[in-house]
Amino acid sequence: MKKTLVIAMLCLLSAVMTFAACGQTASSEFNLINQKPWSYAAREERMVYDYTMTDRDGNLTASGIYTVTISTTGSETTFNSSLTISYTDGQGTVSMQSRVVMDATSLYPKYSSKTMTDSLNNTGYELIMNYEELTSSMTFRGEDGPRQSITLYEPGQEVYDNEQLYQIVRAADNLGEQDSTGTFSIINGVDTYLNGEVTSYLMIYSVGESTTVHAEGMENKYGVNADGNIPCRPVTIKINSDRSGSGTVVDYAISQFEGGCARVPVRISRSQYSTSSFDVAYRHTYTLSDYSAI
Repeated sequence: MKKTLVIAMLCLLSAVMTFAACGQTASSEFNLINQKPWSYAAREERMVYDYTMTDRDGNLTASGIYTVTISTTGSETTFNSSLTISYTDGQGTVSMQSRVVMDATSLYPKYSSKTMTDSLNNTGYELIMNYEELTSSMTFRGEDGPRQSITLYEPGQEVYDNEQLYQIVRAADNLGEQDSTGTFSIINGVDTYLNGEVTSYLMIYSVGESTTVHAEGMENKYGVNADGNIPCRPVTIKINSDRSGSGTVVDYAISQFEGGCARVPVRISRSQYSTSSFDVAYRHTYTLSDYSAI
C-alpha cells in the first residue's frame, strides 16, 4: 500500500516536467556556451522561488518554496535543489531534495540523488543515479523489501540527468534569438524505476518573444528596477514527440544581473492535465523571490 501511494506521488510530482509532451517533432543542433551562465559567481549562485499550485478556476491548492544553488569547484559543478509543498486542504506537506554533480565544461552528469517525503502518509523514496559506476538504485521509505537496482548505460553525447533540465537549457548557446531551437536527451531516474528499464527522453526547446515578468521581492536588487519587473526570454521545453500536450515554459532574464549571473531563470510554469478529461487540471508556477551570487 505504501509503495502504491509513493508511485502515485512520483507520477504527480516528478520534477522532470516532461510528462507533458509536445505536438511536434524536430531535429535541431544543440551546443553549450563556453562560459556557463552561473560562472560569474565566485563561489555560489542561489535562487529562491515562491511556488504555487492553482486549479482550473485559479484557486490556490498548494504553495511552497523552491531553492536552487549552483557551485563549481575545480572541474566539477554541483546543482542542489529543494522543494517544500504545503497543501491548502490539510493534506500535509511534501518535500523533495536533489543533487547533481557533473563535469564543469560538458555538464555531463557524474552522480545524482533525489529524495521525496510525504508527511501525511509517511511515505517517500530515495533515488541514486551513479553515472561513473553505471549503477542506480531506488529505496521506498517504510518498505521491508530490498533496494531496487537497475544498471545504467553510459550517458554519452548530449545525454543529461533530468534534474539538470532547466540549467542545461540555460547554458545553450542560442537563447538570445527568438525562434531558436535545440534538442538533447535526458535520463529520467523516476521513470526508469516506474518502467523497469533505463528511460530517456529526447527534449526540444524553442525560444519565444521577449516578455516582462514581475518578481516580487526582487525590487532594487541586482539591477532589477523598483517595480520588480524583469525583461525575460521565454523558452518552452518539451518532449520531442508526436504526443499532444504542452511543455514547461522557463522565463530566463535577458540581461545579466548586476553583480550576479546571466540568464537567471525568473519564472517556471507548466500545466498539469487531468487523466480523465485531458483538460488542464492544475497550473504550477515558480517565481523568483530572492537571489544571491557570492
